[in-house]
Amino acid sequence: MREYAEDVALNDSFFLRMVKKAVNGVQEQAGFTTHINASWDAMMANAGAAGDPQAEGYNTKDGIAVAVAQLKAHGMAPRKLAEGAKL
Repeated sequence: MREYAEDVALNDSFFLRMVKKAVNGVQEQAGFTTHINASWDAMMANAGAAGDPQAEGYNTKDGIAVAVAQLKAHGMAPRKLAEGAKL
């Protein structure tokens, strides 16, 4: 191990810093990609749990009513729809 450390020490310090930065960047990107993929999977699972829009009796307005109720429960007021706008 000491022999390897001596070989590394013979390299230019700027070069070593750049190699370290490149390796760390690759590892960070791998973690970021994993995070994005996991988030996407969770979002898709959540969307699947919300119900099938093609199913009889499914109504998106029910979800809107729930969202508005949650906003009001937390002391927030939903924006009013423009006059004549439809859900």
